[in-house]
Amino acid sequence: MGSQFAAATLLTGLLAFAMSANCNTEGDILYAQRMAWQQPIDALESWDPTLENPCLWEDLGNAGISGPLVPELGDLEKLQYLMLFKNGLNGSIPTTLGNLNNLVSLDLQDNLLSGTIPGSLGAISTLKNMRLHGNNLTGAIPSSLGNLTNLVDLELQNNALSGSIPASLGNIKTLRLLYVILLYYFPHNAHISWQNIF
Repeated sequence: MGSQFAAATLLTGLLAFAMSANCNTEGDILYAQRMAWQQPIDALESWDPTLENPCLWEDLGNAGISGPLVPELGDLEKLQYLMLFKNGLNGSIPTTLGNLNNLVSLDLQDNLLSGTIPGSLGAISTLKNMRLHGNNLTGAIPSSLGNLTNLVDLELQNNALSGSIPASLGNIKTLRLLYVILLYYFPHNAHISWQNIF
């Protein structure tokens, strides 16, 4: 009798775990991100965990959101646009964002993000826009960004970046806008243009 009770208890526990694990992995990731943020009551009101696509968030720019980006965001296989500009996002940019193989636009400008620009972002071959300006990012521009051969817009100004502009950026034939200001290497009145970079 005792062993049957133990087996039933174990089976019930496993069933409860399986139900809580939810088969909607991307929904779980978005829910984890939502829980990591502090936001106004209405900023994420479209959330409905009963749907296959639990949220209809399209543009969360200037939504008053604050908090970190969770590393699990890098597992959102279908994500094409990460538009979280003009918020209060803090912490570092997760290196896992380099796994976003369908990402077209990374718009994290005008936040409070710190740390370095992850070199893993250079693996997103679909990326056309990378806007990271107006944060507290430090360190050098990763040379791996030269692998972004579809990039059109690269904006890194108004950070505390240092070092030189990687020559590998010259590999990006599609680049139309490059806006970078590096500490220590350019005087305050220097004019930076495509011609005097390479």
